[in-house]
Amino acid sequence: MITGTLAVRNLMFGEKNDLWNVNVDSEYHEEIQHQGEEKPADSLKERITHSFPRLDPVALGFSLGATAGLWIFAATLLLVMHGGVTLEPYLALLSNFVPGFTVTLGGSVVGMLGLFVLGFFFGSILAYLRNLAVFISARVLHRDIELYHLRRLFDFI
Repeated sequence: MITGTLAVRNLMFGEKNDLWNVNVDSEYHEEIQHQGEEKPADSLKERITHSFPRLDPVALGFSLGATAGLWIFAATLLLVMHGGVTLEPYLALLSNFVPGFTVTLGGSVVGMLGLFVLGFFFGSILAYLRNLAVFISARVLHRDIELYHLRRLFDFI
């Protein structure tokens, strides 16, 4: 019966089911066995996970915070060492976001720590929102695929 059903599906829906692959075992039972084929839900989940791996919020926050902190530390230190007056007003604007930051040697350490905290916070939030968007998109895609297969089943019946 499965061979007949697969033959009809090949003709009606254009599928390419292998009719010679039904009941090829030494035991007789009516089931289809495909070599190396996974269930569609597992395959979809694996493909989404492979294409969009989960971002670690702590790792992204740490890397963004460390990068921002080191850049501001280096920029302030370079400005203090060379005595550049032209960039000082622009760099001093950072004190609006990082309390206690000044264009001095001690201020560069305060700026590094402050921007590390800000970068860690925003990096973590960014990773969390990206993971949430991928999860919601995958759920919507999975639901659409289930509805499509359900529609095909009702059309077939």
